Amino acid sequence: MQNSFSLIWKDETVSTNNDAESLCISDGIPRVIASLCQSGGKGQGDHLWHSARGKNLTFSICVPMGSQYGRNLPASESASISRLVPVTVREFLKSRFGIEPMIKYPNDILTTHGKIAGILIRNQFTGDSLSRTVIGIGLNVNETDFPSDIPSPTSVALEIKSAEDIDTSALLDDYLNYFFEYFPRLFSAAGRQSVAKDYLSGLRSEDIIKAGF
Repeated sequence: MQNSFSLIWKDETVSTNNDAESLCISDGIPRVIASLCQSGGKGQGDHLWHSARGKNLTFSICVPMGSQYGRNLPASESASISRLVPVTVREFLKSRFGIEPMIKYPNDILTTHGKIAGILIRNQFTGDSLSRTVIGIGLNVNETDFPSDIPSPTSVALEIKSAEDIDTSALLDDYLNYFFEYFPRLFSAAGRQSVAKDYLSGLRSEDIIKAGF
């Protein structure tokens, strides 16, 4: 299936998740909102997501279910999304940069040096089906000098010891193509089993019981 989505870049916004939710309309086309600067980016719980202007990737993907995928996802299977997204980030970093991060339950992405990516997912349900999902991702790419109050951050540039900035726009394009190729696995039992297997293989050993394996 050909990947079909709309990508909008912003110079600055409060929250790409909020923007993606407002733009995810009934025409069935997934929307992706990316911003050079995000003033109110959210992490898990009450945490904020720091990102220096233009240095990293802060973006959100809104996927309306039952559109190009043909049917909705049962609400009982919605937890598969929280497995699928960190798997795509982890596998993309491995294939693109040779970085081999681990998943901290439920969906933070860590290397041995610290946190390289964070994920925030908001699902909307209609009846017993998932009607849409909004996936916010913050990936540290070029930033190498973080505020002192951020615990153990790292970035792609620090991991690969890059002396030159990585093109974040091209990097996002490549990740999105990878994401939308992987995403349809949600819609079959065999596909969800493969997602669970990939998620388990990426989990830190101390998180396996927390994740229900």
